[in-house]
Amino acid sequence: MKRKYELNLYAPFQYEDIQSHLEEMAERGWALEKASHRLFVYQAAEPGPVRYALAYRPEVGWMDQLPTQGQEIYAGYCQDAGWELVDTWARYPQIQIYRSRMRYPVPLETDLTTHWQVLTTWMDRRYIEPLRSNIAIGSLFAMVTAMLLTIFLTQGEFEPPISFLCIAAAVLLVLLVLHQLIVLVDAQRWLEEARRASEEGAPGPRGRMSLPWKITLWLTAVAGVGTLALFVGIAVSDHGPSAAVRIAGAALVFYVTLYAAFRFRDLLRKQGGSQNWKWVVFTLAAVLLALLDVGLRDWLTDF
Repeated sequence: MKRKYELNLYAPFQYEDIQSHLEEMAERGWALEKASHRLFVYQAAEPGPVRYALAYRPEVGWMDQLPTQGQEIYAGYCQDAGWELVDTWARYPQIQIYRSRMRYPVPLETDLTTHWQVLTTWMDRRYIEPLRSNIAIGSLFAMVTAMLLTIFLTQGEFEPPISFLCIAAAVLLVLLVLHQLIVLVDAQRWLEEARRASEEGAPGPRGRMSLPWKITLWLTAVAGVGTLALFVGIAVSDHGPSAAVRIAGAALVFYVTLYAAFRFRDLLRKQGGSQNWKWVVFTLAAVLLALLDVGLRDWLTDF
């Protein structure tokens, strides 16, 4: 079966963008097969109109055995209404993706008040809270690193091309922080509008990517590619072509260990038992994988 892999950079509250994109892919002959942590996996299918929708279940825990009883019951109702369950989003186990080949299927949520209440509950409990913590920790680390690089540059500690690499890295870190702050602002604004819709019956927010989100995302990507190109170029210049191979190997090790951690987490979700114990087991496995990753990458990049 022919498959296609696509990077998924959407946030969960950008559901209109996600649905539109999946429907466009269906028109081009690609049916969604799996929604992993950061990838959409498609399989070749007959081109044609397909409707997609996202369903949110805020009560599902991060380590609950999937599918939960509530998800199974809800999937049964959806099937009776002509909706087929495609997959549960691996990154957000509370979100399931459905599709229908009916031209005008019955909406998954017919009561708009309930619809906005469910979404605000999910956003508040499962997205905004961890997002704030992650941004606080990540931003602190990024800004401290950028400040240290700036201090070293102003004191003349580095000369070209190392100084160019430091400038690129500092710019990348600042853009990463800026993009994450825009993510938080967009999510908070969306949440407030959704709350107003559930309480006052006002029109709800659109599930679309904002322009600042798109601009900072592309700028961050460009800065990341530029910084990586400078790093590889300097390494090859100082240590020969084999340095590029070793850097590629280190990157491969990083992504393989990251993939292994995600797969292990998905395996735990299929098992019964206490969520607390699952978190303990997952944390221990993640620490071991991180140590293995650091050791292998250190060996590969020991120029």
